[in-house]
Amino acid sequence: MADRRAVFISYTHVDNEPFGGDQVRWVSHFHDQLLVRVRQWLGQDVHIWRDERDLRGNVELEAGILEQLRDVAAMVPVCSPAYLASGWCKRELEAFTSADGSRSPVGRLFKVQKLPVDPEREPPSLRRVRGYQFFREIDDTGAVREFLLDPEQRWRFYAEVDDLARDISEVVREQLQVGPAPSAARVVFLGTPSSTIRDSHDVLRRELLRRAYGVVGSVDQVGTLDDVTSSVRAHLKEAVLAVHPLGARYGARPEGSERSVQDAEIRLAAEAASRTGLEQIVWVPLDDESLDPMQEDLLDEVARAEGVFEHTQLLRSTVAELNSVVLGMLSSPAAGTAGPSASARPTVYIVAEGEDRELLTELSATLLARDVLVLPPPEPGSAEEVRRIHRDALVLCDAVVILHRDQSPNWLQSKLMDVLRAPAWGRAAPIEFVHVVTVDASAADLDRRVGIERVHEVSSDRVSEIAGPIVDSLAGGVT
Repeated sequence: MADRRAVFISYTHVDNEPFGGDQVRWVSHFHDQLLVRVRQWLGQDVHIWRDERDLRGNVELEAGILEQLRDVAAMVPVCSPAYLASGWCKRELEAFTSADGSRSPVGRLFKVQKLPVDPEREPPSLRRVRGYQFFREIDDTGAVREFLLDPEQRWRFYAEVDDLARDISEVVREQLQVGPAPSAARVVFLGTPSSTIRDSHDVLRRELLRRAYGVVGSVDQVGTLDDVTSSVRAHLKEAVLAVHPLGARYGARPEGSERSVQDAEIRLAAEAASRTGLEQIVWVPLDDESLDPMQEDLLDEVARAEGVFEHTQLLRSTVAELNSVVLGMLSSPAAGTAGPSASARPTVYIVAEGEDRELLTELSATLLARDVLVLPPPEPGSAEEVRRIHRDALVLCDAVVILHRDQSPNWLQSKLMDVLRAPAWGRAAPIEFVHVVTVDASAADLDRRVGIERVHEVSSDRVSEIAGPIVDSLAGGVT
């Protein structure tokens, strides 16, 4: 019997052939990063595997792989035109989705979208699951570019892996009963984004999850109108707030409907708001002026706040202002709960270079023992790779610890300026908790350098003691 802790990556070998100046094997790199992040979110080891051999024609090995798929915790198909053309990949998918037993494949199938595909060619089991998109449209013709091929967008590859890893860790925890899952203080229905608004949708989703709110919704591929209606209504029963990000395009229509998926979601949520007290926001970017005619008609109808839209709020703003409004509504006492759950595991990014990295061991161990996830500094490598990992960590963390012993004042200044730049790199809100740890030196002049940091002065044999103030600040304590 297969390890029920296992997560299987289904892919076609052509998508893992080396490409580009660095000769990156996309699937191998994705596999490595996903394994690291799932382990971090889960808090223990997990087996993530894939078939690294070409088994076509080997009947005995093929049968063994298919048998193992009947008992894995989750499956991650890497979708591309080549994947849909592969008969072997279809057999893997069928083996997983047709498994006997009480564990439904629904909710255990995580679709990775490496390249765009025709939704009509997708197997039915993939059409109704949320996709994790690893490319972006680069112009109005529909041309796309993968995140890893664009130096300015590479951070989005790792942010998408982080989203996927977080979701997989919850399924693995449930399947294996691996400790208690972090409880969601409240649940938000987050509407399906069009391609032009996906970035803003993902920024809000990550910030909600980071603060331990539950997020439901988002129809990735369009089925029938009945499919959309039943799925949305089920999700709305869990939610206290519905947020619908709308872009310039009206969007795809479900089979049997003249309205788009987004239009249908908004109307279903508005009906729920009129009956249950659900709060609802329809959001449009402030600079989105060129809208499809049907999108304009929908927004005009919402803006009149009449009939079914009597309780719907229309918001035109920046994504930062949207995040602020949503978080404010969720933390409002009138809404029923007091905000994010304190059980969510915070993440601390430690910045250190050169010989100062030797100081990390005891501090990291102490933080981990206090249920804090630790993002270590990037390992030595190319300047581009180190810079990318550094930026990604600043986007994803809850707190930053800048650890130094012999670094120059300009080095420290540059790291503090990076902290201030984090929102420009994709972070939804500024980093609130910044700790500067000066080792075996005076910190007398450091607290006037930028003004956002907490400054600590310690000896090299007592660095682990800084864990206390770091954890206290994350918990709302005084340092």
